[in-house]
Amino acid sequence: AMHGFSYAPVVTATDYAKARQFWDGHRPRHYEWRYEVHCFCGPPRTETVQVDGSNVVARSAVQFGQPTSPDPASFSVDDALDDIGRKIGVRQSLTPSTAATADPGPPTDQPDVCGRRVTAAFDPTYGFPTLYGDEASTMTGRGQRCAVLTDGQWSFTAISFTVLEP
Repeated sequence: AMHGFSYAPVVTATDYAKARQFWDGHRPRHYEWRYEVHCFCGPPRTETVQVDGSNVVARSAVQFGQPTSPDPASFSVDDALDDIGRKIGVRQSLTPSTAATADPGPPTDQPDVCGRRVTAAFDPTYGFPTLYGDEASTMTGRGQRCAVLTDGQWSFTAISFTVLEP
């Protein structure tokens, strides 16, 4: 398991609803958050995102201690919560038998995903995700079986959250 995965529980609809409610009730207008991304797509990187209103107004990134181009898909807390909500809609056990019969839920950007394990922990004050992991299993060999592929594993850890304007 990758860094981040073992430290957060599988997200339930109740956990998610509670976190979303906290965030919607306490969301600052202007904030900055920094998180570290872990995946098999490359070395860990730290993304810093500043959000004003509902817009991402600044992005920066550091990798190997050096500034690097930020991920254009780096996200606000709202984006992260929306993403978790979408993914738990398709979350099933990572076995082909249940994946074949289970309701696939909302459309996913990965049509070959047959199972998914979404883990997260949320800040008790604001409700933003402090840990978030996504482990997908995909169809292999003409859809004959499900396998967890390393490129389907991804996680992030929040490093800091700063309210710039309540």
